[in-house]
Amino acid sequence: GQLQQQRTGQLAQLEATLGSLQEAVLIVDASNYILLANKALQAISSRTATQIIGHRLELVLHSAEFLTYVEAVRRGKAQAQHEVEFIEDGHTTWLEVTGTTIPSQGSSRGPWMLFVLHDITKQKKLEAVRKDFVANVSHELRTPLSVIKGYVETLVDGGADIPPEDRERFLKTIQRHTERFNSLLEDLLVLSRLESINPGLHRES
Repeated sequence: GQLQQQRTGQLAQLEATLGSLQEAVLIVDASNYILLANKALQAISSRTATQIIGHRLELVLHSAEFLTYVEAVRRGKAQAQHEVEFIEDGHTTWLEVTGTTIPSQGSSRGPWMLFVLHDITKQKKLEAVRKDFVANVSHELRTPLSVIKGYVETLVDGGADIPPEDRERFLKTIQRHTERFNSLLEDLLVLSRLESINPGLHRES
């Protein structure tokens, strides 16, 4: 009875400390039964804290990757932080998970394990947008560059054999694509300035 009270008191202290954190916090015992879950965890599991506590971790968070990480933490062989993808009701959430073992006062179901799950879904989406953007820009730059290269090679190899009207047409095409190339580079420089800490914008009413 005294040990149970001691354990309950320890969890209450942890809950008071961790309950208001924006990061999801989870404490499980040696058999993966959930002892503590804060409100932030509801956003991931779609269940309330009262529905989570007392249940096995496997039934609450459906991620084989996360359960593998839990076992690695238990064996002391886990990396400090680990990215895990959770899919719940067709909705994907990316989390940066950190886990550690904590002593459980006099509990036969110890040691406990504490996990902090930081939502990085927004960063992941931005990363994907950035990758798509770079791929699109690469494609956009390659087109004028290929045209310029082709026409320049034709002018160099053809030399005096190219009729003046064709030479004029080739040079105008090169000029047009050079301007397109320059325009794309200007756009990139503007984006770079907007992303910098001090974009140098002059605000006016």
